[in-house]
Amino acid sequence: MKAENAKVKQMAVQTMPIIQNIRQQQGSHIINVAVPFSDGKKGIQAIANLDKYLATNGLE
Repeated sequence: MKAENAKVKQMAVQTMPIIQNIRQQQGSHIINVAVPFSDGKKGIQAIANLDKYLATNGLE
């Protein structure tokens, strides 16, 4: 469980500047963003609510 929490926190640290830039550059008309993830073999996209992401510092 600790390793999983560490991964979530690391992803939040890496993605927060990008998500903040989207909010600053595009304004408040963007509601959700798709964040691509890959394990090197398979890729998926996670949908994140922009306001909730910023309010929780990327932890939700």
